[in-house]
Amino acid sequence: DYPNVWDHTALQGMAQVANLQGNRVEAQRLWQQAEEQFRQHQDLDTFGHRRALVQLLLDRGNTVDLPEALELMEADIKVRQDAETLDTYARVLMQLGRWDAAQQALQTAIEQGTRHAVIFYRAGLIEQQLGNGPKANQYFETAQTIDPSFSQRDRQIWGLTD
Repeated sequence: DYPNVWDHTALQGMAQVANLQGNRVEAQRLWQQAEEQFRQHQDLDTFGHRRALVQLLLDRGNTVDLPEALELMEADIKVRQDAETLDTYARVLMQLGRWDAAQQALQTAIEQGTRHAVIFYRAGLIEQQLGNGPKANQYFETAQTIDPSFSQRDRQIWGLTD
């Protein structure tokens, strides 16, 4: 049913809004609906679909999803290593406490020349976790330089806060 192929994207956005508004129950309901529709309409071996599903699973925030998210990203990282894929992979690794591997993934993205505040901020969080305060601060400052309007609200939207 072609008209519904992108419904999961709208549902995921609605879930993020509900979550930001503090309505976690509604957000979870919408994320579940989004996941069901995504799996119904998408072939996970098609370019980009594994990463999109992992992003949904990470946004939902259920630790039970992490093994599948890792498996999907390990498959995806074999076929592409663009900044968004590396960032998503790093998010999974961070959630699993694999900080060194997350650091390596984002370092690769940064070495590719990406100029995305979210990636630099996430790299700062990783460095902070690894006890590299000066490097963390450098990444945080770079994120702010790239996007001077990058605020606490932006960090919340991008899942960069607790």
